[in-house]
Amino acid sequence: MDSRGLFLIPLLAAAACGGGGYAASGGPAHALAIPRPVAASLAARADAIAADLDAGNGCAARETAARLRTAVDRAVADGRIPSRLRATLQSAVTSLSGRIVCTPPPAPSPAPKPKPAPKPHADGHHKKKHDRHGEGD
Repeated sequence: MDSRGLFLIPLLAAAACGGGGYAASGGPAHALAIPRPVAASLAARADAIAADLDAGNGCAARETAARLRTAVDRAVADGRIPSRLRATLQSAVTSLSGRIVCTPPPAPSPAPKPKPAPKPHADGHHKKKHDRHGEGD
């Protein structure tokens, strides 16, 4: 799976970055596009999500996606996302967050139990056995 394309396509399509100039309606073009700094910030967060996923770190990707969602919501609330793009962008970011699977690393294995100390032999057991070796020579 190319995670980069999975996240950037909806964001960049929704961003429709614009510079100066005027739209066909005669109004400023920025009224139809997400401002470049906002679009760049959102795209950078999407890149970070893709990098986390490519590295196999779904938990970090999920956290970054939550921050992306917060950034999108803030940009919408501040009026920096054109109204015609809001629903698409918010839907894409919400969908993204829901598709990321966070699989925590396995818990470390418990330390092996120490081997019990050997039981002491009965008093003199070895001595008696060894004393017999000399008998009968």
